[in-house]
Amino acid sequence: MDIDRIISIIKAIPYISKTIVDDTLYDKVLSYLTIALSSHSIINESFQQINIFDIIDKACQVEDQDSRVITLCIRLLGQIIYHGEATLFSRLSIQYPDLLKKVTEGLQASEPGMRCASIEACRLFINSERATEWISHHKEVKQSIIQALTDESIYVVTEACKFVSSVLHYSSTTHTTLLHSMDAFDHMKTYLQPKRDQTEVLAALEFTWNIVSLRLQSSLDCLRQTGLLASLLSLLDSTSKIVRIRVIEIVSELYTWDSNPLLTLGLTKDTDGNSLMKGYDYTLRLAMNILQHSESIDFIMTGVSLVDVSMILLTRMSYPHEAPCSTLLSVSNICLNVETKDEHYQSIVKALKGTGRAVFNRRSLLQLTLRTLNKAIPQITDTDMIMEVVKVTLNTLQMDQLSSDQRVLKSTLTLLTTLLYSLIKIDRFNDVQQILSEAIKLLVKMMDENDLVCRNLIAVFSALDDLLKHDKIGVLVRESDTSKTLVEALSLKFLDTEWDVRDAAIEFVGHLFDEPLVDNKVTFALHYHLPLGVFSRIHDSESYVRASAVDVLQKMMKCKQGWNYIQLHKQSRELASALPKLLYDSEAFVRRSALDAVTCLVNNRSCQGMAMEIENSQAQDSLNPELLRKLMYDQDPDVRVRTCILIESLWNLYHHEQQQQKRNQKDIIFFHHINAGELLIQAVMDTQRLVRIEAVRVIESILNGMDISTEDSMGKKRPLDAENTFDTEFLELLRTANLENTKQTLDPEHLYEEAFEINADMMTHSIIPTDPDDDINMLDCY
Repeated sequence: MDIDRIISIIKAIPYISKTIVDDTLYDKVLSYLTIALSSHSIINESFQQINIFDIIDKACQVEDQDSRVITLCIRLLGQIIYHGEATLFSRLSIQYPDLLKKVTEGLQASEPGMRCASIEACRLFINSERATEWISHHKEVKQSIIQALTDESIYVVTEACKFVSSVLHYSSTTHTTLLHSMDAFDHMKTYLQPKRDQTEVLAALEFTWNIVSLRLQSSLDCLRQTGLLASLLSLLDSTSKIVRIRVIEIVSELYTWDSNPLLTLGLTKDTDGNSLMKGYDYTLRLAMNILQHSESIDFIMTGVSLVDVSMILLTRMSYPHEAPCSTLLSVSNICLNVETKDEHYQSIVKALKGTGRAVFNRRSLLQLTLRTLNKAIPQITDTDMIMEVVKVTLNTLQMDQLSSDQRVLKSTLTLLTTLLYSLIKIDRFNDVQQILSEAIKLLVKMMDENDLVCRNLIAVFSALDDLLKHDKIGVLVRESDTSKTLVEALSLKFLDTEWDVRDAAIEFVGHLFDEPLVDNKVTFALHYHLPLGVFSRIHDSESYVRASAVDVLQKMMKCKQGWNYIQLHKQSRELASALPKLLYDSEAFVRRSALDAVTCLVNNRSCQGMAMEIENSQAQDSLNPELLRKLMYDQDPDVRVRTCILIESLWNLYHHEQQQQKRNQKDIIFFHHINAGELLIQAVMDTQRLVRIEAVRVIESILNGMDISTEDSMGKKRPLDAENTFDTEFLELLRTANLENTKQTLDPEHLYEEAFEINADMMTHSIIPTDPDDDINMLDCY
């Protein structure tokens, strides 16, 4: 970083114009100076030499100063203390007490931004022992931060919570004293009451979430000593859905890491080894009480959410414990039938019937219940119980009114996959085969529906993909008697009138060739000739469909089985001749996919089916120099990146033919005429960083590859063939690229520095030009 420029920016702070409109300038200045403070120790020394405190004090003393400047000064003050020497705060408190007074006044300011900045400065101060003592002895500061915990601005509340959380990260006596003297936990405890105003309760819950999510022993000790969470679960009776959801989130986080959650919640004083089981049983009883006595659908969903939370403790137990599957099954069956003979759950039936949104509520409750069941399945050891869950899952798929909802369908299919995985693990092959057969029939029926929305179709394809990737279940799917009807239904989707449906079907086939390759998925695709249906859409009227089809082609080229399949079928072999035309496509993503496919052909040294001409052509049926030049100047940077990769592949093909001493003059002459060197040199100077990165990589790869290939057996360099003047000129042209200077612009940090590029002169002037023709101070210059 330029130290002189940094110093000039600091010196300009007192003179920042009040008429500057761009508020982001102040954040840019702070971000730039913070990076400087954290990156270079010499910066800290330079700041002391220019007496930075004096400059900040001068900026704050300006009469009628802009509040944005004072906010910047306060935040910068915090960063200086945080990154500076331990004695720096002592100097600040003795020589510049007015600056600390600005911080304390800012805590009580009317502007939320000023309050937030002052709390941020105090949070950074506590990195210094001396500053921590100052806060600890300053009653007004502590009270202001405590009040900020329930501020009307969420940004101020969040910053105040961060302050308390930061104190908990320190273990020194000074920080412990500060924490106890603030009484933040006792203060917030008074707000965690059902009768409090909802705004105050939510602020207290935000504080509680921040403390619990720290997952520190110090935070756990404070929670237990102060009893902050003693009344947390009573908030589940709140009529506010937001409050109940927030409580569930906090309890869920606590159950994830606390070894004795009931002790932390103030529900027990026991510290024996069965604390997780007791916590699980208590949570389950609480959930059952809500489910059996609440007639509001919102409260019933809260009860199911509690069952879901209890699963966290269940999975943490070191010994097996049966999941609450019977309860979840009862709720699921009620959602399916809206009736039950069990008198314990009559309240749920009343809740579902007693509203005008019965179908919506059934879907919402069923989706939540199925999602919870999915977590419970791995903990179930009773096979009969698993089969009951299977029955509920298949019944859900049969009911169009429920399964047509995307949330319900996705949860149902996820649960079905989990069930099949669990059954195959205990070798219940016959059951798995029967379930698969029934499930596929239901899915085919669903796919045959004309009103099936694309989102639901994608969910079906995703479930099939999950089943096919399993080494045993995938074989059963492939060999199932119903798989043929499944493939027929899928093939019809390639011809669907809706383009998004066609695209989803093609992408499903593409995912079957995703890396890492799964043998079952690839075999399924090739056995049922799914790629042929994809290739038939390579000239689809919709650009997204064309791009997806070409993408499947290039994925198959990278796969050995897929490449062999392409070679065996005339329809797929002839696709090579169609690729150049796609490079002229109006949509960039189609051109990208086509470039990837052409590169794969070149890498496989199998581009004989693709016309490659040495003369420029407008026929759009061949790869030619004019086309490559057009691609290198394409408006889309990703196309330019891929063009660099294609040139590298063409060079490797050309070089391979030379080394093999084959007389395929077509390929060799083609590379001679595409002006590859000039195109790569142009790419090195591209305005897009990613294009420059790829161009530099390609040039270095070519040069390094030639250096290796020209070494003799003794490891010494030998000159290139004197007769091959093209190679010599080509390599010499690449060496003219100033790669070292270009590499300095490739690091993302370079972009950050550009983003934080602050001109000190610009900070001290208005954007309103005195001369109408003078645009030097226009807003976009900041």
